[in-house]
Amino acid sequence: MGTDMQIQTENFSGIVHFIRGEKAILVNIAIMRAFVQLRKFIETNKELVVKIGELEKMVSGHDENIRLIFETIGQLIEKKNELRTPVG
Repeated sequence: MGTDMQIQTENFSGIVHFIRGEKAILVNIAIMRAFVQLRKFIETNKELVVKIGELEKMVSGHDENIRLIFETIGQLIEKKNELRTPVG
């Protein structure tokens, strides 16, 4: 059994297969070339994909922290704007 990329390539090849003629051949070649380029891109950028995955894991909890920061800032602003009793 082939890889997912090979299976997808074969599926697209099958879609174009029923169309006959030079145009169908050119479309089929273009599809194959696109998949080859995509495969090369994925292979050469595996390290980048891993780093992006690690970064996503690192920042996944930050949304809640940012919300708490803004909530605290809002509370401080409200306290500052409360009427204070003048001294003296």
